Amino acid sequence: MKTTKFFIHRATMTLLVMLLTVTTAWAETETVSYIDAAGNTQSVEATVLTSDVTTIPAGWCVVKDYTFFNQPIQLMGDVNLILADGATMTMGSNENRVGAHAIYGGRGSLVASGGTDYGLRIYGQSEQSGTLDIWGTTNSTSYACIKVRDLFVYGGNISLRGCNGISTRGQFDGYVNIYRGTVNITTSKNTGKGINSYFFRMFGGALNINGLGEKAIYSNRFSMSGGTLSVYDYGNIANSDDASSTFEMTGGHLYVNGTKKGIYANTVTLGLTQDNDLIEVNNYYGSDVKVATGKIMMDATDPESPIYYMGTLDVDQKAAIAGKVIKAAKFKGTGAVDDPYMIYTAAGWNTFCEMLASDDVAKYDFNGKYVKLGNDITVNTMAGTENHPFSGNFDGDGHTLTVNYAITEQSFAAPFRYVQGATIENLNVEGSINASSYRAGGIVGHTFTHTSTITNCRVSATVSGGDYTGGISTGAYVEINHCVFNGKILGN
Repeated sequence: MKTTKFFIHRATMTLLVMLLTVTTAWAETETVSYIDAAGNTQSVEATVLTSDVTTIPAGWCVVKDYTFFNQPIQLMGDVNLILADGATMTMGSNENRVGAHAIYGGRGSLVASGGTDYGLRIYGQSEQSGTLDIWGTTNSTSYACIKVRDLFVYGGNISLRGCNGISTRGQFDGYVNIYRGTVNITTSKNTGKGINSYFFRMFGGALNINGLGEKAIYSNRFSMSGGTLSVYDYGNIANSDDASSTFEMTGGHLYVNGTKKGIYANTVTLGLTQDNDLIEVNNYYGSDVKVATGKIMMDATDPESPIYYMGTLDVDQKAAIAGKVIKAAKFKGTGAVDDPYMIYTAAGWNTFCEMLASDDVAKYDFNGKYVKLGNDITVNTMAGTENHPFSGNFDGDGHTLTVNYAITEQSFAAPFRYVQGATIENLNVEGSINASSYRAGGIVGHTFTHTSTITNCRVSATVSGGDYTGGISTGAYVEINHCVFNGKILGN
């Protein structure tokens, strides 16, 4: 009896091995390249997908040519999908949509309502011309074109059409991260969602969402630091009713021109940084809509008459910025005596220094202009060059400039490295100014003809240099009035 059971067991195992061999017979592999998360070219051994596939095992796979699927695909583990240049992976068509979730990362049935266990990473190649084209169901908002634990897009061109575009696992987890590539989503029902994910983060690439869905992106934690995101038709960027829901944008281009609420979150924070960053949204809803600490935003719709915003916006200000082009402001003001250029941040000081580093003196001429410091800031850049010295009026307004300069190959280290006929007043300087064997000054490095004036300033910094090291200034052609130096001077 035991012998019989042994042979039956052995025969069963042999049959199982044969079945597994037949099931995975399609799995041709080859070495292919892809662009990784950091933008570098890598190579990996990947399984080549064919049209008869209904499941994809964990690991790497690649779409090499035109490959058509008329049924859903289930992920059997975490999958890395490479869209080869020139290749197209098409699922369904406008006439014959893929039922249920087109790509599903769950262990159970494709029609199960439970959570998802597996994630999907999508990569492109050097030309980023590979395509994933999904025609999802239009009959039920229970299903999405892609339903996974989390989705990371590192490249390729992705087009999703259906009731829902992308859905990730869980009420308090699940990520959609977009780094590069292009994602186009068209929703077909007003209760549908372009992206439904607890965390949404965009670092680069392009995302376009349109159609009938009221919620283009439905996320508790929205953050954007790069790329271009455009929302059209009915859609809006809406967080859930979670009292801690947040929207934060520090970079990139955002356009929301739908007919609904625009941006809707408990806290909306605008912290654009670069000159080309912008946000244009039809409406702002939220308990708090504010400009990030240390930043200044401006309504740049009319470049000749910008309007500036700082701190938490009131009701009238929220209404005022709706539909306007909002950008990062380095300066606030026009440079007139009654409306000086205001520097509130290190970025503003850096821009001031960059303007003075330009050889286009006529374009960035500070002669007769007024600049005012609006905050205590910490910087490591110096204002003025030999070809473009500062020649305007600078009012520190009692604020402190904390500096960290270490010059090893150039003369003249100072907050104002080169000046000519300038006026500097009411400024405190702290930190370290080190010119090694060269010249260093607590406020001014080199003064050209046309005497400059330094008034009511205090330097508490350590100033180190070679010859001509000065607590306030290193050169002639300067008049110093009511100033105090109580730092250290180290020099020859």
